[in-house]
Amino acid sequence: MFSPFEKVEIEQTIPRRFAECVRRHAEDVALRYDKQAVTYRALNAQSNQIANAILRRRGDSEETVALLLGQGISAVAGIIGLLKAGKAYVPIDPWMAPGLMEKLLETCGADIVLTDGMDGADLLAAGFCRDRLFLVDELAHDVPSSDPQLDFPPDRLAYVFFTSGTTGDPKGVADCHRNVLHNIMRYTNSLQICADDRLSLIQSWSFSGTVSSLFSALLNGATVCLYDLRRDGLNRLASWVKEEQVSIFHSVPHIFEQLVAPGEDLTSLRIIRLEGDKASPHHIDLFKENFGEDCVLVNGLGATETGIARQFFVAHGSELPGGVVPVGYATEDMEVIVTDSDGREVATGEVGEIRVRSRYLAVGYWGRPDLTQERFCADPGDQGLRTYRTGDVGRLRQDGCLEYLGRADSEIRIRGQWVETEAIEAVLLGFPGIKRALVTGLESGVGRRSLAAYIIPDHSHGFSVSAIRRELGRIFPEQAIPIRFVPLDAFPVTASGKIDRAALPVPSTERPPLDVPFKKPRDVIEVHLKKIWESLLDIRPIGVRDDFFDLGGDSLLATEMLFMIEGFFGVTLTLNTLWLESTTVEELAEHLRRQAKSGFWKNPVPLQPHGTKRPLFCIHLEGGHLWPYRRIAQYFGHDRPIFGLPARGADGSEAADVTVEGMARNCVEMVRRQQPDGPYLIVGYSSGGIIAYETARQIAALGSKVGLLAVIDSPPQVNSITATIEFFRTSLVRWRPRLIQERLYQVVLDAVGLSHRRVFRTIGESHRWAVWRYRAGTYAGSMILVRCAPDRSSRLPDWGWNRLVEGSVEVHVVVAPDHLELMQDPYVRDIADLLRACADRADADDS
Repeated sequence: MFSPFEKVEIEQTIPRRFAECVRRHAEDVALRYDKQAVTYRALNAQSNQIANAILRRRGDSEETVALLLGQGISAVAGIIGLLKAGKAYVPIDPWMAPGLMEKLLETCGADIVLTDGMDGADLLAAGFCRDRLFLVDELAHDVPSSDPQLDFPPDRLAYVFFTSGTTGDPKGVADCHRNVLHNIMRYTNSLQICADDRLSLIQSWSFSGTVSSLFSALLNGATVCLYDLRRDGLNRLASWVKEEQVSIFHSVPHIFEQLVAPGEDLTSLRIIRLEGDKASPHHIDLFKENFGEDCVLVNGLGATETGIARQFFVAHGSELPGGVVPVGYATEDMEVIVTDSDGREVATGEVGEIRVRSRYLAVGYWGRPDLTQERFCADPGDQGLRTYRTGDVGRLRQDGCLEYLGRADSEIRIRGQWVETEAIEAVLLGFPGIKRALVTGLESGVGRRSLAAYIIPDHSHGFSVSAIRRELGRIFPEQAIPIRFVPLDAFPVTASGKIDRAALPVPSTERPPLDVPFKKPRDVIEVHLKKIWESLLDIRPIGVRDDFFDLGGDSLLATEMLFMIEGFFGVTLTLNTLWLESTTVEELAEHLRRQAKSGFWKNPVPLQPHGTKRPLFCIHLEGGHLWPYRRIAQYFGHDRPIFGLPARGADGSEAADVTVEGMARNCVEMVRRQQPDGPYLIVGYSSGGIIAYETARQIAALGSKVGLLAVIDSPPQVNSITATIEFFRTSLVRWRPRLIQERLYQVVLDAVGLSHRRVFRTIGESHRWAVWRYRAGTYAGSMILVRCAPDRSSRLPDWGWNRLVEGSVEVHVVVAPDHLELMQDPYVRDIADLLRACADRADADDS
């Protein structure tokens, strides 16, 4: 049951409020991580040991202590322990570039670092003094677990968070216990957080957003659920929320998108908090389409300097006037005003800088009184009241609702963190091969932003993107490293002589200059990996020795890439594989070859292994491709297993099939091994539709029943004339000269009675000629034909399938721009819905 957080309770310390929760909820679960459940009593004892050990070593003086711990129980106990000891914790990301880590440790003035053996070893290797390390896994056995008898006022510092790290001097925001408690009070009362709630915490400890998630739980008797995003990836996030029965989920909008996983029962969620970046109507649509009526989305505006200042609650019936997602209305004791450049309030509806006025703003910037005075302005009439200049731009509606429109200065927000482009430009200008540099934001997908660097090179020197990225990575966090480097002869300018950012060219998709020569793939595994990288990074061509991160890859893209590999190869890899072992196609292919000994290309690939219904089998395309079906599986749900049927020879261990009949026989063998008895559910897209048709024919010839044959946007190969006409029609529209040339060769060879002109070089070439030469026979069953069309009113023929299929040919139209876009979002969702309904109907007919 919800109990309001009274304002009088902010006049204490965080440990005292926590102690009261321990008293009331001693045996309740405070923390969940990796299937472990830690009670309030156990967490209190562990944090007490850390606090008493710190006090024994450092005394009770007010000071900063750096916290260098990854996601886990020790980090939570460490934070509480430091606060109990009266210290201010300074969280440092263990994955941070060594140069930046060293700078932050120097700036925060911490004499000791609370860490563990693994992260501490990295510091020692970098020359850090062993006496400055405090290892949580080496606590002395005689350290008591009783509460330390220490009393201090609520205005003592609780933490210092470094918000950017992209400038020459890192900017640390310091705040005290009273202000933290006031922020937790605002969250508790607005979201009605109670002891029954389970709150997600998925961010690195170096993000100030962890404060609200951690303490909103632990200071209300609730449970905080930790998720290691770097280790476990985005694709498992939804299933984790379901397993942990999270009730309040908090993330930036981009990560929220990954929470949308059809088939996952996320009814435990009652609140979804979006903060840290600008939310769009797209995110509201995702919320309304995928979450229940009892769930509410809360879009908020806050900063490390202010805590939560505005909140906008979105229910399923909420409207968005003007197509903008507002950040809403004021939270308790947090007034927002919108001003012009001189600090004067602008009229309602006018755009200006957002400023927050309150008695509970952050104390200021650590060691930067000049910057504190510049950004935090005291009220002349009330010295306890201050105004913080956010640097954000927005406008107030007539009803007091605030719209957030972006940044007013050179800072750009990437993945919830501000990066200052001028600082990056300054480093780029230090390279001998660069005369001028301009860094700007780059939109690279819905909800995803990154950076592009435009460079005027000094042609007397060469420059390597590999070397530039390595140097930037030594200084800046990941989000501050541009993913594109665009050489220009000159920057475009306006009539007044200013740089015209709007006229900057769209970055090329060509391979950038790297410090390794281009090398082609040697086998089919490297070809598949190369295509995955090219589609994900939007760079062509990629060499097998090119480094993923030199090409603009980052941890989020790496997670998505590993997810694609899992869907294509049926092999699960971890981020550590990429970070530590295999950053090139060549290295990653070798890792997969070692896995290939287990035969992953000789059995059905589980694209979605869950469910008790009969499985759906997806037939490979030319070249053995399965990844279009990964998107179908993503939207299909978890009540029916989905398997991809790979091609023989796709791993290079044996010769590829050179006929459709041979490919179909291989598919039939795998289907019957996986499901000995029918009826069978078969689907094929594009060239996979031809192979699926022949697979169904062979299953029927064996006396087994095919419950569903679905062919997606694939015409039959009835004879060479109709096949050639259909091929040239589609190929000329997209102008694919190499394929047109090969088709002409095939027509000529058919005329003189030859099958092909040479030994096939690739599995794709073998399959392509096999499909072109295939002449479909009749099929005694029925068929579902899915066709792409520009609109619903299109009346499309069945391509002549009715002359081959003795049963019915049921034609369904999916509206999409063209054949290739058909298996992309959002069109693939319509296909998944259609196939799900057809499979369920086949089950019902069989019963």
